[in-house]
Amino acid sequence: MFNQKNKKKNKKPETFLDQVKLFFSTYLLALVIRTFIIEASQIPSQSMVPSLLVGDTLMVEKISLGTYIPVLNKKLPSFSKPSVNNMVVFVSPEWKSPGFVDELITFLSLSLINKDNTFQNPKILVKRVVAGPGDVLAMTNKQVYFNEQLISGSLLTTQNQVIYSGGKRQGRMSYNLSEEKTESFNRIIQHPSSTFDIESDSIEFYKDNNFELLLRSLLVQGFPPITIPKKDTTMIISNLNNYEKYLLRMLIQRESGVTTVLQEGTLYQNSQKLDSWTPKDDYYFMMGDNRDFSEDSRYFGYVPKQRIYGRVLFRYWPLPRFTFDANLKEKYVEK
Repeated sequence: MFNQKNKKKNKKPETFLDQVKLFFSTYLLALVIRTFIIEASQIPSQSMVPSLLVGDTLMVEKISLGTYIPVLNKKLPSFSKPSVNNMVVFVSPEWKSPGFVDELITFLSLSLINKDNTFQNPKILVKRVVAGPGDVLAMTNKQVYFNEQLISGSLLTTQNQVIYSGGKRQGRMSYNLSEEKTESFNRIIQHPSSTFDIESDSIEFYKDNNFELLLRSLLVQGFPPITIPKKDTTMIISNLNNYEKYLLRMLIQRESGVTTVLQEGTLYQNSQKLDSWTPKDDYYFMMGDNRDFSEDSRYFGYVPKQRIYGRVLFRYWPLPRFTFDANLKEKYVEK
């Protein structure tokens, strides 16, 4: 009798402790899986339309390209390299840490409390690899040239789509969807079906007051040939065109941690002219499929291999659009 009473008294505490143990073991397992193996990633912007829509949820595999460990901001060795035309997940080269505490809260809460990946300071991006180390890339009149060969494009259809600004719906716009195709890959990209130009009394206004705005308007149309930086391959700055110097300035500043200035076609650090630079990593050029409305390498520069950590496996939400291949020729646009 006495033993039975003791068992009843001890039953609740044991059950509670078991529940606590189960919770923490499940939490730690989820943390390990999410950090090192696989994780879900939601599309916050329209940069990858028509392949990926705002709100799409993807499952991202992290082992093959080398897991990026948050808070420590370190990357594990990879088993493979990103391939041209892959949709990959990476840490934006423009991202600025909000601080150790905010990063730790985001990490330990499994991003339920998100303090280090905000709309104002995006950390995790999903884009398409359009060129890798040593490749030559150019774009003229919105047509892409890869290693000096034009990637042929054919119009598929014209569709009316929802457009977003600041994460909110802002009406609709008509887009031309085209297929860019080579012997080794194909992808569906889009441009607005109606052209839009800079609205200003004079181009001089942008030259004097907002160079970045002028540059962006030009980069929507195209850019001269650029050679993607390759690890340990020295780049002679005098041999580069102005756009290459613009991109290289950002690369050098990020690698060195020293303010780098581009003035009249010359790069300077601490008032000292730079004649060459040897990249410390392999770099990749990313672009969104929604070419005119994508914040990508045209603007924020090359992405180092050390920041690329995930490859899109499949899209599982919304359920009606579940697919293992987001490059299928389907109308992935909102009705």
